[in-house]
Amino acid sequence: MEKHIISRERVAKHGEVFTARREVMSMLDLVKHETERIDSRFLEPACGTGNFLTEILKRKLAVVESRYAKNRADYERNAILAVSSIYGIDIQYDNVLHSRQILRGIFETEYLRLFKNHTDDRCRAAVEFILECNIIHGDALKMQNLDAEPKPLVVSEWSFIDNSRIKRRDFCYNSIVENESLDELPVFRSISDQGEEAYIPTPVKDYPPVHYLDLGKAPIVEATSCRLTNTRQDDVSTPRVEATSCRLTNTRQDDVSTPRVEATSCRLNNTRQDDVSTITLPIKTKS
Repeated sequence: MEKHIISRERVAKHGEVFTARREVMSMLDLVKHETERIDSRFLEPACGTGNFLTEILKRKLAVVESRYAKNRADYERNAILAVSSIYGIDIQYDNVLHSRQILRGIFETEYLRLFKNHTDDRCRAAVEFILECNIIHGDALKMQNLDAEPKPLVVSEWSFIDNSRIKRRDFCYNSIVENESLDELPVFRSISDQGEEAYIPTPVKDYPPVHYLDLGKAPIVEATSCRLTNTRQDDVSTPRVEATSCRLTNTRQDDVSTPRVEATSCRLNNTRQDDVSTITLPIKTKS
């Protein structure tokens, strides 16, 4: 039997009621062609435990399998593209963790079924990294991230620039949702495929392209004030980050790179007990 609520307290406090699978299927069938387009992006601003997102991913992976199951590299690339097109936000951290886990499990089940012992842990790590970025603990109404102290929500765009390299750009959620005045920003005016005027937001952070199987090696850098000094698109070295307040989380056991972080205040979180990599953090103090 489907569970539609976790507790009455959460219903009263947050209005949390999960959508039944029958309604999920019916609503997604209204945009069936988009759910079966591998790169079509979906955002669920109150994703709960991922009822909509899981069904969308299943449909996308079914298309990936039908087209690319004979070649593992092609399957991995397009499966990563499918995962990267799915976004969720929720104010309950346990829902965020559950959604990531379910989505990761769906990918893992299909990946193992198709390729059995010939799978690549780098692909798993890339999927996990994307889900950590795309399924966000935040308040979509207040447009704030709730992981630590409240700060503006940021969402990541993932785009393949060729058959192997993927580029990440971060955007402020409010600039996407609120669609800043086109009259005030003529440089961003554009025409959509439907012939309508569209708004193109400006990224708040631009990352150099990397091989899609190397995404899982990337450290997560969070900062209240951050500037990338190494911003050339063709430079694949780790960018130098300067921040007034910064937290660096190294989440991969196989990451042997040494990111350089300069900050007036910095905290290093090594999130795995068996992670033996060494990270050097030269701290710049104010005179």
